Amino acid sequence: MRLYLANSTAQDFIANVRIPEVNGIVTQKVPAGGQIMFGNDGMNQPQVDEAIRQLRRYGLVGSNEISRHPQKKVTLLFSIGKPVDRRVLIDTINGNKGVMRQEGDERRKAAAIAIDKRATEMAQMDGLPTHSMMETSVQEEKSGTLVSEDKPLNEGVRVVADGDDRVDPQAPAQRRSRRKAA
Repeated sequence: MRLYLANSTAQDFIANVRIPEVNGIVTQKVPAGGQIMFGNDGMNQPQVDEAIRQLRRYGLVGSNEISRHPQKKVTLLFSIGKPVDRRVLIDTINGNKGVMRQEGDERRKAAAIAIDKRATEMAQMDGLPTHSMMETSVQEEKSGTLVSEDKPLNEGVRVVADGDDRVDPQAPAQRRSRRKAA
C-alpha cells in the first residue's frame, strides 16, 4: 500500500513516524510544495493508518477532506494509493496564504490594542495627559524592496497625546531610509 504526503507550506517538513513492525523511526523529508511516497509501497493498512494518525497532529489532512478545512492552515495532505492531485495541492497552498494573511491582520489588530493600552498606562504613570488619538497606517513600499510574493507593505502605529499633533506619520520610513544610508 502506498501513502503519499504533500507539503502545502513554504518550508520543508520532516516527517518522523513510528510504524508498527518496523524498528526505529521512519524519517523522511517532504520538500516545500512537493510530495513523496512515505515509507515504502509494502506498508499494510494498519501501518498506513498509524502513520496518518501520528501526522494528523501536525496538520495532516486527506486530499479528499480538504474542502472541509476552508479557514484552517493545512500543513500536509495525504493520499493512499495515488499521488495527491497537483491542483488540490496548489489550491491548498493558496488557501494557506489567505489564512496566514488573515492571522497576520488579527495579530496586528491585537498589537495595536496592546500598544494603545500600554501608551495610556505609561502616560498615567508619568502624570501626562492620556492620548486623544491612536492611528494605524499601512504604507506600500517601492516594488522589490522587500522579499515577498505579495505587495511589500510597511505598517505602523501612531499615538498622539492631547494637544500634541507634531508626530510625523512618515517617521518610520524616514528612520528606515536613514538606516540604509548609514
